[in-house]
Amino acid sequence: MARSGNTIDNPKTGEHVTFLDTADETDGDRLRFEYDVEAGGATVAPHSHPRQRERIEVRSGVLSARVDGEEGTVLTGQTLVIPPDTPHYVWNVGPEPVRTVVELDPALRTEEFFETTFGLARDGKTDEDGRPSPLQLAVLADEFSEEFRFELGPAPLRRPAAAVLGAVGRAAGYQGTYPAYTKEPVEAEPPTRR
Repeated sequence: MARSGNTIDNPKTGEHVTFLDTADETDGDRLRFEYDVEAGGATVAPHSHPRQRERIEVRSGVLSARVDGEEGTVLTGQTLVIPPDTPHYVWNVGPEPVRTVVELDPALRTEEFFETTFGLARDGKTDEDGRPSPLQLAVLADEFSEEFRFELGPAPLRRPAAAVLGAVGRAAGYQGTYPAYTKEPVEAEPPTRR
């Protein structure tokens, strides 16, 4: 479970997320996090957020972005605002890390998505670009359909394909979330002194 100050990393995509304001802490109004992308890093796939507005403030570096088919850069001190249901993709082609602060409103279950996909990458359950297997990706697309819509394949088929392939993926044992990635770790009780 995400808490302010927690950092998660995706070793395949070069993404690093440090949670600043979580859904739990804002009553679901927003999620705010530092989002850093290493040189050569990128999001896993073009996507949109059906119900969320995204605001990306670049603190340092140059962020490359494709928003609704238009490609450009966002420089240090600039902010990119992406309306709901707008396809976008961001990456870093510069030699230095890009450091940003991202805000999504409402928060929905975006934290769980990051925790799950980053956990899969850390455990070697993705390809070298950070993409899970097609069935795992379908389960994620179905599970997080309110938060993310992957812009893969013909638009009219995306949601129905995610539902059908997601059911097949679940039958094959894939899950939308995994407790090892999304639940708060249980700390061991200290030993009793005698």
